[in-house]
This record gives sequence, C-alpha cells and structure tokens, in this order.
Amino acid sequence: MGFELFSFFSACTCFNVLLIYTVELFPTCVRNSAVSMVRQALVLGGAISPMLVAFGRKNRWFSYGVFGICIAICGLFVLCLPETKGRTLSDTMDEEEYKESVFVC
Repeated sequence: MGFELFSFFSACTCFNVLLIYTVELFPTCVRNSAVSMVRQALVLGGAISPMLVAFGRKNRWFSYGVFGICIAICGLFVLCLPETKGRTLSDTMDEEEYKESVFVC
C-alpha cells in the first residue's frame, strides 16, 4: 500500500512539474492556449493509459503499436513545421549550424 501511494504521488508530482514547466516554456501571447492543450493531453493520457494496459495484456504488440504510431505521427508533423518545411533534415548539428549561417548571411 505504501509503495502504491508513493508511486501515485510521484506521478502526480511529475504531471504538476510538467505543467509548471509548460507555463514557463511558451510566450505570454500563446500561454493560455498552450497550457490548455498540454492539460488536455495529460487528462486524455491518464484516461486512455489504463485501457492501453488492459489491451496490452491480451496482445502485447498492441501497446507497442500505439506508441509507434504516435511517434511516427509526431515525426511526420516535424516536416510540416515552418522551420523545416521545404528543407532537408540535417544528420548532424554541424550540418544544421552551417545551413543556418549560410541562410542568415
């Protein structure tokens, strides 16, 4: 029982620290929208995760598939960002810094 309480309070602390970090991460003009979206993601993740665990017990590839699809969608979303749209993705940091210095000049 003590370990369960400790893990629950640790998870709550983690979510609260993430939310506080998110508040400071975004500029003031978009802060309310950004915090609302992060809060919604936390609530949906908390609601869906028990179902994902239950489905994962029956088919262990299901939970890995959900995480893989989420990662793939986020990775494809990077290609649509204004910073990366129409540009090739760099393999190293040196390559990216070189591109930035060439475009700035």
